[in-house]
Amino acid sequence: MSSTKLTSDDATLIERLIAEVRMGGHEHSCDIETNQARLLFHAMEEGISVESDLRSLLARYVALNKTLNSSRRRGAKAGPPCHRQEHMLPSPEEEFDMATAIHPMEVAPRDGKRLIGRNVVGETAMIHWIIGGLADDRSGHWARLDTGEPFEAVHWVRSTWTVTEMLDHSGVRSI
Repeated sequence: MSSTKLTSDDATLIERLIAEVRMGGHEHSCDIETNQARLLFHAMEEGISVESDLRSLLARYVALNKTLNSSRRRGAKAGPPCHRQEHMLPSPEEEFDMATAIHPMEVAPRDGKRLIGRNVVGETAMIHWIIGGLADDRSGHWARLDTGEPFEAVHWVRSTWTVTEMLDHSGVRSI
């Protein structure tokens, strides 16, 4: 993360963009608006400062959450989520669908920690950021944890799985 400080102009911009969403008739609450403000703040920290870019990012976030909330309501009618018996932890798909906050990849932390990503066609995988060839090289790519193959995620959520649980589930044992 950068050391960017939030100015009063930045805070006013965030407040105005969130008010636009609220006036657009979208579902809102204190929790939802807090998540929207965090999204915009983190985007600003990552260097996104053009108002139209921030508005577009927020619109995609709102649309995604609206779609996911609709699918959650349909899923709630079907009963509690199913968990696979072999590990009693939710699959990446289940965990992604149960997340309360879904974020665009533009603001994903590139710190090597595992996330759950979903690509444009709806595939979900546990992913992490792999830095480029040199230690000081900030370039890199998102890769699946299970295969190491690149994964072009468009949205992410935090995973609740620990490294130990992942190893136990995969059958890999450390020596």
